[in-house]
Amino acid sequence: QNQLRAGLLDPTSPVTCLDQLFAQARGLDPILRRKVQEWALASRGKFPIKREHSDGSEETAQFVKWEDARGVCEDQVKWGQLKSPDRAIEKLLRSYRQDVSCLLDVC
Repeated sequence: QNQLRAGLLDPTSPVTCLDQLFAQARGLDPILRRKVQEWALASRGKFPIKREHSDGSEETAQFVKWEDARGVCEDQVKWGQLKSPDRAIEKLLRSYRQDVSCLLDVC
């Protein structure tokens, strides 16, 4: 029988706290982003590049291969964002009966 100790992660227990889920998503986001970059490099994948207008608005101007964007204009890549807490709560209430462990698309 597994004995859990304080400070250790139990991978068999679902996350039941929305704050914990968002903390994990924030920690995982840069790791996932690097993995996506590796896949894009291997598959000649493309990313949307954003263009900012003088009024501060943005638009997606074009798609650029990661091999071309890397190190040159990667700060202009329009990366996906974490789901907003408001949207997460809305999904929890509407679709998942407030079961945080069902919310799988935070990042």
